[in-house]
Amino acid sequence: MTTTDRQISSAVFALLLSVVPTQADASEVSAGISFGGIQAGTATRLAVSPHAGISWRINGNILLKVHDLLSVVPPIQTGGTGVYNSAIAALGFG
Repeated sequence: MTTTDRQISSAVFALLLSVVPTQADASEVSAGISFGGIQAGTATRLAVSPHAGISWRINGNILLKVHDLLSVVPPIQTGGTGVYNSAIAALGFG
């Protein structure tokens, strides 16, 4: 089998996967950390924000998503340190 034959068969396989309708049951877990500005009072200050989220199907077409974001203002700037937390839960249908 030559390289061209492999590319053609891979393209046909990818085309078939995109044409055949299927429903997949999947869950998602995401996490990360962000660096950026946060509005604290009248001044924008540097914040470090770790975040995590998870989503999963709980019954048929109902999707539950939970996301948490914690913003920490480090004590390296005037105004001192601070913490802000945001938790979100959402239901979706699809």
